[in-house]
Amino acid sequence: MHQFLKQRLAWYRAWHNNPRYTFWNFVILAAVGVGIATALTATSYRLSVELNSGLNPVKKSVRVTATAPNLKIAIFGDQGLNDNTKAVLKLVRDEGAEAIIHTGDLDYIDSPDLWDKITTEILGADFPLFVALGNHELKKFAEYETKVRERLERVKSAECTGEIPRKMACHYKGLYIIVVTPGVVDAGHEFFISDKITKDSSLWTVCAWHKNQKRMQVTSASARDETGFAVYEECLKGGGIVATGHNHVYARTHLMESFEKGELALKETPLKISKGRSLNVISGLGGKSIVEHGFRQKIWAKVYSKTEDAAFGALFCTFNIRNRPELANCYFKNIDGEIIDSFELQSQIRD
Repeated sequence: MHQFLKQRLAWYRAWHNNPRYTFWNFVILAAVGVGIATALTATSYRLSVELNSGLNPVKKSVRVTATAPNLKIAIFGDQGLNDNTKAVLKLVRDEGAEAIIHTGDLDYIDSPDLWDKITTEILGADFPLFVALGNHELKKFAEYETKVRERLERVKSAECTGEIPRKMACHYKGLYIIVVTPGVVDAGHEFFISDKITKDSSLWTVCAWHKNQKRMQVTSASARDETGFAVYEECLKGGGIVATGHNHVYARTHLMESFEKGELALKETPLKISKGRSLNVISGLGGKSIVEHGFRQKIWAKVYSKTEDAAFGALFCTFNIRNRPELANCYFKNIDGEIIDSFELQSQIRD
């Protein structure tokens, strides 16, 4: 930016000292101002930073897109409309989250207006919600889509593309959020994820949807495969964090190299996210109900359910912490003020 300014000012002085071009002085100065303003707007939250990938003996620098410093996002789903629902929303407000990634199933009574009203009363009409609509929205799917779309249109710092909200990719203050609806509506979600995540330079990506595969649940041996593993694997390939709901628990996997094969990466701290290594979080304690876990495979690092006397709550993730864009911290906090799980992430980008 400094070099840009020097070049433009030198150019302006040359024109200014030439009397033949007096008329153009104002035009050029205005253009320079517009260019600077545009550049600043484009880089306010989507900053280019240099990071060492650390994946080869000879370290390489790669250019990526960072989030705003200390960007805190809440993640939860399976909400309902009751006192617990309101308590979770107030928790989101009190924790200082700047947006919600909602993993689906909003109110369970087919009332998009009432859901929006309660959300607005606690968080405001323009609070950013990136919603992966679930099976309990199906009866009035078009109306829920309209409500979610209208809320997103009021968020000036969100830039979304795709079929909003059923299949969309959004940049929000440098965080890349991919929302799809496998097992709920439409098909081809894995291709959408692959296309979007491979073309983007964001340091942090979250892929969100509602339903799950059987292995990616913790509650019952009778659980079904409802999404296919392709959506999980495509997000994993791009280094995205998978966030789901549907299962009324909180659970987090270890760092994974394959969801489909159940292949774990190293159990280390911080969890080092890269292309081909990531994790899945289930955050389904938004207020509706809590279920017991019925079986637990080796992939799960933390499970919080009725079996553990769980209370409702949300996962909070803060990106770009301690002046290090590649670091993030996440914690699950319940409405009783207890922190149930906490873990640190490090994004490792490779070319």
